Amino acid sequence: MRTCQSTPASPPTLPPNPLILATSKFASSSSDDDPTTWLKQLFCGGFAGACAKTTTAPLSRIAMLYQVHSLVSTKGKVNPSYADGVIDAGHKIIQREGKLAFWKGNGTSCLHRFPYSAINFFVYERAFCNLERWGGGE
Repeated sequence: MRTCQSTPASPPTLPPNPLILATSKFASSSSDDDPTTWLKQLFCGGFAGACAKTTTAPLSRIAMLYQVHSLVSTKGKVNPSYADGVIDAGHKIIQREGKLAFWKGNGTSCLHRFPYSAINFFVYERAFCNLERWGGGE
């Protein structure tokens, strides 16, 4: 039978996280007020948002078509038949419009997402930098 130790064990120390170290080094750099850094942050945030939107566009398209009932088949049937799931809906879209139909409207969506994500990322980075500067980097 095991017995508990009477002295409390010290908490384990974790190795430094390279992502946090890189972010803190970047945020506390002396070129923080440089407009080039600001433009890089804006562009990186916008590009990341547009890439994420493009990656999830097929699922968004399926959800949108479910909402407007475009995945309902009524040809020759008394009761309308819906797509049974995401995979069945994907097959219907490919049969009706082809594979590129998953990204219909993606350009407009990216035009919306780019500035939104750019501003979001920029404000986050600036706030992080200011908090670190004011808080002493603790």
